[in-house]
Amino acid sequence: MNPVRYGIQQCHNEIPPEVLEYVFIGRKDRSLQRHISAVNIDSMIMDKVVTPRVMVDCNLYGGAEENIPLADCPKMVIDPFQSIYTIPKSLTGGRTITRALSVSFGEGAIVGFSNLLPSHNNNMLDAASGVLNSNLSIPQVSTANCMLIGENQVLIKDNFAIPTNAYLRCWLENDKNFNHLQSTAYDAFAQLILLAVKAYCYTSTRIPIDKGAIHAGFELGSLKEVIDEYRDANEQYRTHLKTIWRRVAGLNDFNSHRRHLQRLIGGPW
Repeated sequence: MNPVRYGIQQCHNEIPPEVLEYVFIGRKDRSLQRHISAVNIDSMIMDKVVTPRVMVDCNLYGGAEENIPLADCPKMVIDPFQSIYTIPKSLTGGRTITRALSVSFGEGAIVGFSNLLPSHNNNMLDAASGVLNSNLSIPQVSTANCMLIGENQVLIKDNFAIPTNAYLRCWLENDKNFNHLQSTAYDAFAQLILLAVKAYCYTSTRIPIDKGAIHAGFELGSLKEVIDEYRDANEQYRTHLKTIWRRVAGLNDFNSHRRHLQRLIGGPW
């Protein structure tokens, strides 16, 4: 079971089925809609709550952090110090970049600007690499002067010529089914969906339900009591998103978590 299905199942476990039917199936011609199954309710929750709200909010507060090589990406040079890269979705797994974080230069093994490759099998070359590193000026190996200006289009600018061997560190939007989530993050994500569904139940029915119509042989007062309990769901959703889910999303992503540990304690993580 993927995280989205798990979250929707928690909605069925906590919200009465009559409330879900009233909110997502409709309030007219109930005799003609008795064939609608729980699977249809699940798809409606997905279309009306998860996709337009939960997925959008989760993309704003996290995603998958990736390092994408820019060497083979289409490039438009504005001047020697500014370039626009268009990253094809074949490099992002079909996903959209939601935030450009930084750009790093070099392959990670080149010593300064000398292009002398270090060799761990030759003590003389290792010593020569150390001498070169001690005498060369510190090179600029990355820049945060990058911004997202269109779908998968990144503008990079700085006060030096941008080298060809550059790597973009960025956030990618979450997978549609959030399959990248680890099992330990399922509970926090399910709570996010549950609160969003409760908020939708309240905001979409609080006016019509006051008309006091008869629904399926009983007064809506019974439904109203349950739905009124969801009046704080919107505020709870925003609080959970900003405090709990933001941290869970950061810990769930391996690259983001590893970078956080590096900044805290250092070392070759």
